[in-house]
Amino acid sequence: MGNPPSDKYPTTVMRVPNLVELLARLRDPGLRNPITVLHGRVEGEGEWVTANAAARMQRENIKAVGPEAASFSALVEHAARLGAKIVFLGEVRRAEDGRALRNAASLGIHPVAYLTMRTRAEAQDLLTVIGPWEKYDIVLLSSEGQASNTPPR
Repeated sequence: MGNPPSDKYPTTVMRVPNLVELLARLRDPGLRNPITVLHGRVEGEGEWVTANAAARMQRENIKAVGPEAASFSALVEHAARLGAKIVFLGEVRRAEDGRALRNAASLGIHPVAYLTMRTRAEAQDLLTVIGPWEKYDIVLLSSEGQASNTPPR
């Protein structure tokens, strides 16, 4: 048979994609102009990961803003006013979102956003379109493979 669980109320262990890698980046004080973008293949995956990361940051008393239903630029402005170190944004959809990501990083705030695309290559292509990223430490975290910290083409 097996030993009965020692915990009276066992909990389900869930693997949140890219959470470990994301938290490591968020805790790294040595990054300069960091931007982290998550790639999810199904609707809601990016939102789930950012909500988990935001909860972890809150438990560690690291000042963070989001995720909230607001424009990227409004969230970045709110984070700057509060003196937050991290801003969790929503899904990247347009060029203005890319500008808000760069603005946050330039202000010393670590922005985290996500893309919902079928493949990592499609996500990389969208990042290329909303660039440029030359002065930023941008990483695309994907469940399809290793993190890519090379700037989009």
